[in-house]
Amino acid sequence: MLTFQRPLNDCNLLERYFGGTDEPWTDVQKREVSGKLTYGFCTGPATNFPNLLPDNCDSSVVAAKASEPEMWKGVRCTYQDNLVNVYGLDTETGRARSPWDNVGVQYGLLAFNDGIISFHQFAELNARIGSHDTNGVIVPGQRARADPDAVRIAYETGRLNTGQGGLRAIPILDLRGYTDGICTVAPCPPRDPTNVDVHDGYHTLVARARLLKANGNTDNHVRIVTHEVGHRGPNSILGIVSPRVVAQVDTWLTDMLADRSETPQAKKVATHRPADFVDACYTAAGAQITDMDRCAELFPIASDARIVAGAPLANDVLKCTVKPVDPNDYAVTLSAEQLGDLRRIFPEGVCDWSKPGVAQVPLAGTWAFYSGDAEVRYLRPAN
Repeated sequence: MLTFQRPLNDCNLLERYFGGTDEPWTDVQKREVSGKLTYGFCTGPATNFPNLLPDNCDSSVVAAKASEPEMWKGVRCTYQDNLVNVYGLDTETGRARSPWDNVGVQYGLLAFNDGIISFHQFAELNARIGSHDTNGVIVPGQRARADPDAVRIAYETGRLNTGQGGLRAIPILDLRGYTDGICTVAPCPPRDPTNVDVHDGYHTLVARARLLKANGNTDNHVRIVTHEVGHRGPNSILGIVSPRVVAQVDTWLTDMLADRSETPQAKKVATHRPADFVDACYTAAGAQITDMDRCAELFPIASDARIVAGAPLANDVLKCTVKPVDPNDYAVTLSAEQLGDLRRIFPEGVCDWSKPGVAQVPLAGTWAFYSGDAEVRYLRPAN
């Protein structure tokens, strides 16, 4: 949920900024800063998940608040309030601790370094982009500060999936119908830039990067991408391919189960993976392609605003460690005046992506049981 929601939050900030600036931005520049294949991601599907708003409640809760306002007046439906038993309460505000943070994030850094946006655009964007407050209201020029305890808890309890715990010892099939830049539900304009899906394919690469970081390999991870034609029915390419690859997972698991040796489970996963079960993509005609460079040409995927800001592909830093503004971060030589501007925009420093994030700790355990106010116990330790 954290990895899913954050690019949507950043899209919200970008759209608010672009709508209020006199600085001319082209669609290409907006797209490159957002990290998406089309900026329509930010103006389309990203608007459908206002999970930082206290009133983003289920209709039954909305009705209850309207009929009995006194009884329900304290109910808040933000992401963090919904998980107050996990994150606990901030003793000063009485509200759920928040894991959302963008202090030090240099939005558009890679786009600036690639010469796609000017220094003025880069500086103004970061000076004004702002953040959401505890009520989901965007405050221009003010960055969000996560509660360090909330960040720690997110890592310890697996709120941010790091690839640790049980994931290192089970087969994982990542099967996606491609929805990053095409019409997915007929009838619709074939190049409608807003008709893309929030489940874009870069999440697969993020998941794989986390598995690699946590375990040193991705032997247990298979990536399958299919052309998606209209609805995801049994006659779509996704519908045709799905039972085939699930059957291969079944073979994989069956062979693992039959292995009664003392071999560690993670090793069994690698040993019994079917030799022909490899990363692949499937065209509209159903042809299988195992050359993933070719697949990347047929089914291009993008990233998100944090990766454009320099975050690693694992995208696992909730609150970055900061460093002073560093001239070496930029592809062009900045003047003393320009460096001074950046130091004023980032008085606490900018993200140092080479270091672990603030309170970035290992997974504490699996099968968590919550008893309220951030109290948790685990059936098993993480390792």
